[in-house]
Amino acid sequence: MGLLPALGRAASIGKGQELAADRGKYPDPSTEFEVVRLTKSNYSSFLSSTTCRIISKHSDFYLLSSDRTGSLEGFRMDFKNGTWRQLTQAAKLDADSLSLLPNDRAIAFYDGEQLLLGGMSGGKERVVYESPTGWKHHPGLHIGDDGVNAFAVETNGATFRLRMVSMAKGAGVTVAEQSSPIELLGARPKRASFLYAADDSLWLAHLDGTVNRRLKTAPGRVATGYWSPTGESIEYLHIPEESTKLNSLREHSPDTNADSLIGPTTQFATFTPNSDATVFLGASKSKASPVVLLFVRYTRREFTFCEHKATDPKQVRARFTPTSQRILFQSDMHGKPAIYTMDVKRLVELTEE
Repeated sequence: MGLLPALGRAASIGKGQELAADRGKYPDPSTEFEVVRLTKSNYSSFLSSTTCRIISKHSDFYLLSSDRTGSLEGFRMDFKNGTWRQLTQAAKLDADSLSLLPNDRAIAFYDGEQLLLGGMSGGKERVVYESPTGWKHHPGLHIGDDGVNAFAVETNGATFRLRMVSMAKGAGVTVAEQSSPIELLGARPKRASFLYAADDSLWLAHLDGTVNRRLKTAPGRVATGYWSPTGESIEYLHIPEESTKLNSLREHSPDTNADSLIGPTTQFATFTPNSDATVFLGASKSKASPVVLLFVRYTRREFTFCEHKATDPKQVRARFTPTSQRILFQSDMHGKPAIYTMDVKRLVELTEE
């Protein structure tokens, strides 16, 4: 199965070093709200996939990947003072995989074919798992809410498979297979199943491998989806078959097959919910108005936060902090990919994790 024993890696030069803040502020051209650029655009900085948890429970720091020091590495950045701490010394970091564990004291990430577990202060890392011979890691990672299992995708060129890996033992099992790329979406809260996307559709797989079924969502394509806080339903972005119709947010119950409209959007390319799914953060794909938007569930109204002007709106990766009082997003509007933040507490109600 390509497993490795728990190995220790000595800390390399650079890991654990601190870097000074490298941020600036500007008024958004569309709304005049203050936007803080957390990283400069003369080097590249990235947020992990939105299915990775990267913001601490108390919203005091977050994880990012950057080549500021010359090679792509994982960092922790303090929200208050903007200082950086280098957390990895990787040969081939998958920036889509950098994730916080539930206790906020450890990180997990892929370095090439190896899934590693590391601390928040640098130091030694443990090899949890390695892709077997003939299989390659496909970008991305998802850690279950309890931190017991990690979920990743591997491919041999013809087949993509969803793998569940025990963080303690390193044992890997195949949960589902597809002939097309699999996008990780998330483990179902309090139930032994996993939501993923393939062939522009949502799929639900049981962790014991007994069920792997396409969900009966509305006709058209599905861009992405998230479990509701209770795990009873899925909020997803629906792209209709008719190009003249608007993209919309919908809700689907996998237990009853009920599917309902949450509301139409201003052509969202991606979205993420806040912690209680009362508001949604979206990135518009409109070339005339490439903005980050707030969608309020119960009024079905949208508000513009700021411009993102990203070359690819799917890479904006906007998300709320756990309290919904701040947003993060990524854009290459000023050069190379950089990370931005806004304080939105005047516009969004306080929530708790």
